[in-house]
Amino acid sequence: MDKAEAAGTSPEVRLLRAEALLGGGNFDGANEEMTHYLDGRDVKTMPITVHQLWARIAEKKKIEVVYVKPNARANQPIDYLHRPVPELKDLAPATDQAPLDSVLSAVG
Repeated sequence: MDKAEAAGTSPEVRLLRAEALLGGGNFDGANEEMTHYLDGRDVKTMPITVHQLWARIAEKKKIEVVYVKPNARANQPIDYLHRPVPELKDLAPATDQAPLDSVLSAVG
């Protein structure tokens, strides 16, 4: 990318890269490319396509901040056997299964 810019590639290449990074789930990279493209210019003065891409990146970043905990390990399955769920720590198995039929009939 840097070599392409040094060779005189148009700034719109950064927009294409930002869109590709956004589509690939790299929100930080997309945001960085958009920041480089804007180069201090106000996004409100840019064409509508630029503004729309900027808004999509901002929305994804907002969703990422709200729903992903900072120390969460993304894309890893929860291991219920080795890392028990804290909400279920006081749960104990029933000693008698007799009430199971009435519970299942009420639920089902």
